[in-house]
Amino acid sequence: MRPTPLIRFWPLVLTALAVACAALVAGMRAGPGPATVDVALRPAGGGAWRLEYRLSAPVRGLDLGPSLNGFRARGWRVETPGLRLVSAGGRDRLQPADERARFSQALLRVRPHDNGFAKNYEPARLLAGGGAVFYTGHFWPYTEDGARYDARFEIEAPEGQNVEAFGERAPAFRNWRSPTGLPSFVYVGPPNAAPANGVNAVIDPDAPRWAARETLAIAPRLIAYYEKAFGRSLARAPDLFLMLTEEQDAGRLRYDGDALPGQIEIALAGAGWRGETQEGRAILQNGAAHEIAHLFEDAAAPGPRGAPSWIHEGGADALGAEALTRLGVISGEEARARLDRARADCAAALDYGSLDQAEARRDWPASYACGRALAVIAARAWSPSGSVARFWRDFVARAEKAGGYDEALFFRMIAESAGPDFALEAAAFPHTAYAEPARELQRLLSRARPLEPAPGG
Repeated sequence: MRPTPLIRFWPLVLTALAVACAALVAGMRAGPGPATVDVALRPAGGGAWRLEYRLSAPVRGLDLGPSLNGFRARGWRVETPGLRLVSAGGRDRLQPADERARFSQALLRVRPHDNGFAKNYEPARLLAGGGAVFYTGHFWPYTEDGARYDARFEIEAPEGQNVEAFGERAPAFRNWRSPTGLPSFVYVGPPNAAPANGVNAVIDPDAPRWAARETLAIAPRLIAYYEKAFGRSLARAPDLFLMLTEEQDAGRLRYDGDALPGQIEIALAGAGWRGETQEGRAILQNGAAHEIAHLFEDAAAPGPRGAPSWIHEGGADALGAEALTRLGVISGEEARARLDRARADCAAALDYGSLDQAEARRDWPASYACGRALAVIAARAWSPSGSVARFWRDFVARAEKAGGYDEALFFRMIAESAGPDFALEAAAFPHTAYAEPARELQRLLSRARPLEPAPGG
């Protein structure tokens, strides 16, 4: 018997979250037009950095981006007379004290600090020995229409140190743009190129040697697997930044992973990383499989109207589990047990609400767990093999032709392969609050299968 939903929404209706995601994606890409800015980041001594903006034309204000938890107000100091840093509407701006004035240059002093961001990139991750990994997105301003400025970066390292990104290494980057055209991670610090096969690795001197060894061993295997499964190679060897942020809590094993096109950042925390354990190895393997999956998902971005997070986050979880199974790192039995846990975690995260509502309140565990189950449902519906990589390979190809992906494309592919009736049932899940969501997911998993080919077809 099918469970009765508590609340039902029309499937495939664009949500407010999807619109917000579209605005975020649009804001990440450099906008057209003559507005340009040079962004310089230079060491100022004592752990501080000097940040300078030089604009091609005077402006009344400069939008620096979301305030997040007020990290700029706490760690950035304006040094240009007559300018001030203000926060309004959830965004930070540089503005003249005289509202009638304009400016084309601004100088600030920045002292990096850890912010404990969740689902946001840290402006800077500090490494032992004086190194740091900067995220250029928090230093790259926006035009008044919400797009990124056309920006060139000048990033200098202290004497005897290097700036490193995308396999490029120099004492300074001048007139630099990321080869992806998007915000990126940039390492500044002592020479730190770690020997690795297939990745450009920067390893924090404080990071446990065994964790670095495990990560550098599994990463090339995962890249080779995904390249074969997706039928495409990465444009270049990816950057991999591995660091230990703190190790105070006894027994604690925390793993934070971030991925950008062509780059992975892994931050470990907790005293539990001091010694090699099976639990720690499993966390590193799962994390690497998830983040490297993002590098291949990134071949197609969300479309202009955006897409919910569960598509790419849940997809990366499902892709990662499948990759580790095919590589023999985990057993098929363990992969099935993890899918069962994902269903249970999804149900616990929804708590009598819908997946849409969970994402709207930024309850990210729901995006990962529910999205993982939905990815497996789509894969089972798409082909008899039930391969998540095969579904995502074709999903990316479709998205590239369409100029991006969205929720409608995801379920349209299910309709093509498993029929419109099943697709409508699957499409209802993100928008519906079920009394027993784990049971509904199990029902969809059991029923997901491609249509039988027509006789003679």
